[in-house]
Amino acid sequence: MALVCALLARIIGYDVFTGPFFFGLVLSGGAPLGAMLVERMDRMVMGWLFLPVAIVQAGTRMRVLLLTDAIRWGLFELFLVICVVSKFLGVILPYLYYKIVHRDIVSLALIMTTKGIHEIVVVTHWQDMLRIDSW
Repeated sequence: MALVCALLARIIGYDVFTGPFFFGLVLSGGAPLGAMLVERMDRMVMGWLFLPVAIVQAGTRMRVLLLTDAIRWGLFELFLVICVVSKFLGVILPYLYYKIVHRDIVSLALIMTTKGIHEIVVVTHWQDMLRIDSW
């Protein structure tokens, strides 16, 4: 369903990430259909098919051999640091606002920083939109 939504979003002129996003908003988590889809597809999507394929596909698009000088390596590392720090702060700031225990906040932020492929999706999207080259 998410792939169909991505295809439909692309056909009508939106980004491929927009279709599955709105599909997730429309589909409530507690409904029988939503619970069934999560139960049946979570392992396939996150476990053994789509996540490894997305990581391999993004890795093959990046040409590491072009990172020959210190300036390019520095920009690459700066990009990674900005992504990690923004994810960390994105988890911490709302919890600080609601005055949750600091130890729990830091633990959750560290877990959430290591989860997901946000940086890979951002770089792939920027390459598709021709905002950056393949480094």
